[in-house]
Amino acid sequence: MVVGLNGVTNILTENEFDSSDQYQLEFNMLTGNQSYPVTLSASVRAANGTILETGQTIFNAMTDLNECESVHNCSVNANCTNILGSFNCTCNPGYVGNGTTCEDICIAGEHNCDPNATCTRTDDGFNCTCNPGYFGNGTYCEDNCLVSEQNCDTNAMCAKTAVGFNCTCNYGYTGNGTFCEVVDYCLVGIDNCDTNADCLSTVGSFQCECMPGYVGDGVLCVVMPQLEITAFTHTSVIVTFVIRDQRFPHTVFIRNMASGSTRIINNVVGDFVEVTGLDEATNYEFVAEPEITNMTVMSEPVFQTTVFGRVKGFGAEQIGSGFVVLGWLQSQGAQSYVLNVNVVVARRRRMVAGADTTINLLSNATGHNVTGLQAAQSYTLELAAQNSAGTGLLTELRVTTRPNATTGLIITNPCTTPSLTWDSVDGATNYSVLVTSTFTSATYITPEPSLVLTNLSNCLNHTAAVSACNDLCGSPITGNIIPDCCDVKATCANCSSNFACTCQEGYHGDGKTCTDMDECGLSTTIVLRNETCVALNRTTIRFVDPALVRTCHSIASCGNINGSFNCDCPAGYMGDGTDCQDRNECEDFDASTANCNNTNGSFECVCREGFTGDDCNHCTDIDECENNSAGCHANATCNNTIGSFVCECISGFSGNGTYCSDIDECIIQHDICFSNINGFISCPEPGVSVALCHEQPTCENTIGNYSCVCGGGFIKNRSFCEDINECLSNPYPCHTNARCDNTAGNYSCVCRSGYTGNGTYCSDTTDKCTNSSNRCNTYANCSNIEGGYNCLCNPGFTGDGFNCTSVVCLSDPCHNKASCTPEGNRYQCTCKTGFTGNGTYCEDIDECTESNTSCRQEARCQNQLGSFNCVCKTGFTGNGSDCKDINECLQNVCHNLSTCTNTIGSYTCRCNDTYVGDGTSCVPLNQGLASWIIAVIIVGILLILLIIGLSVLYARRRRHRRTWVPDTKNALVRDERSTIRYDEIDISGTTNIDPKIGEDNDSSDVTIVEDPTNSVENGASNHPLENGSSTNPTENGTPAIPAESDANNILTENDVSL
Repeated sequence: MVVGLNGVTNILTENEFDSSDQYQLEFNMLTGNQSYPVTLSASVRAANGTILETGQTIFNAMTDLNECESVHNCSVNANCTNILGSFNCTCNPGYVGNGTTCEDICIAGEHNCDPNATCTRTDDGFNCTCNPGYFGNGTYCEDNCLVSEQNCDTNAMCAKTAVGFNCTCNYGYTGNGTFCEVVDYCLVGIDNCDTNADCLSTVGSFQCECMPGYVGDGVLCVVMPQLEITAFTHTSVIVTFVIRDQRFPHTVFIRNMASGSTRIINNVVGDFVEVTGLDEATNYEFVAEPEITNMTVMSEPVFQTTVFGRVKGFGAEQIGSGFVVLGWLQSQGAQSYVLNVNVVVARRRRMVAGADTTINLLSNATGHNVTGLQAAQSYTLELAAQNSAGTGLLTELRVTTRPNATTGLIITNPCTTPSLTWDSVDGATNYSVLVTSTFTSATYITPEPSLVLTNLSNCLNHTAAVSACNDLCGSPITGNIIPDCCDVKATCANCSSNFACTCQEGYHGDGKTCTDMDECGLSTTIVLRNETCVALNRTTIRFVDPALVRTCHSIASCGNINGSFNCDCPAGYMGDGTDCQDRNECEDFDASTANCNNTNGSFECVCREGFTGDDCNHCTDIDECENNSAGCHANATCNNTIGSFVCECISGFSGNGTYCSDIDECIIQHDICFSNINGFISCPEPGVSVALCHEQPTCENTIGNYSCVCGGGFIKNRSFCEDINECLSNPYPCHTNARCDNTAGNYSCVCRSGYTGNGTYCSDTTDKCTNSSNRCNTYANCSNIEGGYNCLCNPGFTGDGFNCTSVVCLSDPCHNKASCTPEGNRYQCTCKTGFTGNGTYCEDIDECTESNTSCRQEARCQNQLGSFNCVCKTGFTGNGSDCKDINECLQNVCHNLSTCTNTIGSYTCRCNDTYVGDGTSCVPLNQGLASWIIAVIIVGILLILLIIGLSVLYARRRRHRRTWVPDTKNALVRDERSTIRYDEIDISGTTNIDPKIGEDNDSSDVTIVEDPTNSVENGASNHPLENGSSTNPTENGTPAIPAESDANNILTENDVSL
């Protein structure tokens, strides 16, 4: 078979083949998307070499366009694979997407790494690496500190590390972490405890505790003061420190237990202090404390009561011959009194055995009669009040008893010249004789026990009293002396400057003898003047004063008495007897309890309604409520009143008391449960969270009351309805494999992932394998397990089930920038995103030559291996995807004699008027003109040279251009290496084929490959096969072999495969 490719070469290939064989010819170094004319010639030879049949066919071969080398929209992280007439985009390993868009598999989350692992994209896909502090294969990571192998002490903290864990003793402990013991701060001597304190080491610290007998915070320990009272009087106390801290002065507090007042004595530095100015017989509390800032160390209180002072008002109220009656003012609070009686001999106190007497008296005594004393004897009396503290100050009183009573009084000549004698009395220094009458009184002192009286008034009754005296006089002895003696019922009246015996009123007689007068027997009751000195008789009265006449009332009764008479009004009347008026007895009774009717001399009275009694003086209220006669309703209270009662309905009922009906508070006050009543508040209440307040407490009426009831799922808490968190109740309301979600007034149960049910019952019936959420690899088998699923790689694959790699890809048959995709026992290599090739060979794609990069117009594209980067152009700033114009004028880029104008991405500098230059350099106008002319000349020369160079380049490129006549009649495809293949050209039955490559009716459109050794002018073709002939430029008819320098422009036998 001979195949010729027009413009390239002519190849003769001979081989034996069967008519059913298919052949493929490959031509390299062709241009894609071009039409090539192809002449195919074939001949059939016999075994002896004789040509039996020949034939040929001519067609145009169209090379395929390799979009992967030019235009495609694959992601930079995808591999472009050219296919006939199109291309495929496949995301590189480690990326996921549709090929045109590929995202890092780790960022997209399309991995099975453990939540405590880090996903890292690799050339082969991704790796899962447990985070520091965790261990595992990456798809499962466990906390290093949760493993059973960790051996940290119970008082240590386990800290995860990148390689395992560290054990660190907790604060207050020391050790290597696997063994920790409490730091003994007391032992290391860093404590600040007082010398009187014990240091106790604790976890992470220490405690100072004062020793027994000391008080304080441990840093300062002070001995607790101890007091005692060593001496006291009625106004002072000596307080002694039994124990005190000598380092500090002390303060003593004295509290008067009666008045509550407190005195303070500061800066006590000694072992005792005298407290003066106290109240007598008063109980005091004494407390001491050291004067220390910010510490109170009070002693236990001691109490002391002062004794009484002198008893006030102590004196002798009466002195007798054998007794002394003493009196004094009571000493308030005295428990008793003590009285000492001492005998004084010769005016000096002498302590004689048996002579002194101590008398104890009761607390309420205000006097005492001291008896058993000797008459006319001097005594010293000492009185003191006693209380719980002891005996108070003694109050002294000196007295001398009276002599004994005088005896043996004898009166002679009583009616003429009375003479008195009596017995002598021991201890008496003189005698006192007191002679008295109605009108006269005289005292006579005599040292002798006798006395003669003279000049006594006639008829007057004289009394003589004789007493023995020293400082005081003893009891007298008396006797009567009546000169010219009158009747005992007579008086001695002064008549004409003399005295005469006159019967007293109510008596009559001559004065020497007087008898009673019956005034009631007289027709007229009279009273005589006392001055009358005439005889009284029953019928004749002289010198009667009518104003003194007294008579009894007509209804009064007269009663004679010895020497007089009485007038008495009868019952029911009142008056002095001489005048009697009716008495209104009704005034004696309470008109509110009794009905009284007064009559003349009497009355009528009965108790009022509601009262009872036998007489009007004893009318008592009847308690109708007690005897149940009031008739109040069962839901009413009966209140008794004076003389009546009141029925009142109880709370929650209404009526008149005799009938009461229930009040429905929920209807009367519909918002009662929203006001500050019955413990509820309005919702919401200012300052109270709405979450703490139920929206609708329900009012429920009860008999006589109501209640505000929180809704279901709420409970009353103080003054609001609080939600009940049923999820915290015991037992747990949901299934063990369900989650409990508390809501306001309710809760819900939701089965956990991997379980189905209503929440109160959850079963593991979910088919996780049919659920799209399972992460098993495509080449893995998923199997359900309790609460989850297992992934197991299929036979021929290896991995953890989440990542399965075909064993055919384990040998890395693909390029290092390609991914291996197993297809059963075969595999496919696909270049990664950003690379192009057939997978066995991949090269970087220069994304910057494509028009679909994401760089902004203000940025330029920088190609990178497998990707690209956008960099803002000069004059812009940003990250490439967002570029903002730089205002260069703010950077002083222009000359100071020019004006800067910012433009988008650039700027202009323009010299000011009268200056020339490029703006970055400005000179005066006359100086810069020559420079501008030189610059224009140089630029012009450069432009001419550029035009010449471009013309030469264009001519050379035109001479080397090759043009192919397009023909789509026969389809040829171009693979990655620009190889032309015949798609199953069937030459069975062909007897004579003579292929000619490059023949075309219009040879003027064919550009012949230029032979540097044999140039052809005027466009003449030097192709070896022209117009179907087999002539050759060579003379011997063999194909011309191009020079070695044209080896790249021809096909060789090695390029043709049959």
